[in-house]
Amino acid sequence: MAGSNRSLLVLAGAGIAAFLVMRGKKKEPVKVDAYVTTKEWEQVQNLLLFLGYQVSVTGVKDAATEAALVKLQIDNHLPITGDYDSDTQAMAIKMLVVTVESQLSAIDEAVAEAIAEAKAEEGIITMTMIEDIIERLKAEGKIPADWGD
Repeated sequence: MAGSNRSLLVLAGAGIAAFLVMRGKKKEPVKVDAYVTTKEWEQVQNLLLFLGYQVSVTGVKDAATEAALVKLQIDNHLPITGDYDSDTQAMAIKMLVVTVESQLSAIDEAVAEAIAEAKAEEGIITMTMIEDIIERLKAEGKIPADWGD
């Protein structure tokens, strides 16, 4: 998993914890964007980019960031506020987890299939063969170049 993906998962874990605490106290979404720092806005913007929304990483809540948040809210049938509130945050984190799980599943399948093919051809599989398979899959773009590093 790429370094940026690891950062997103750390952000997701913190967001889930904050969401659960806030959700237990309030019945409606908690507006959190007023308390978001420049670094946190960069993380939110990176998360939106990772999820496929068009936004630049500026570290501030600009028009493009608000538009991306509105699009995420519309796409997921959330109240349309343009704010990074607790419901929007929870949905973005859910989408992140689903996307990362899907990517990991695809990587696992590609590696397992390549290993099975090599074993069928050679009758045996060694660690060196597995390392070669992984490097070949990276070169072919079937798995991320930094996978396993």
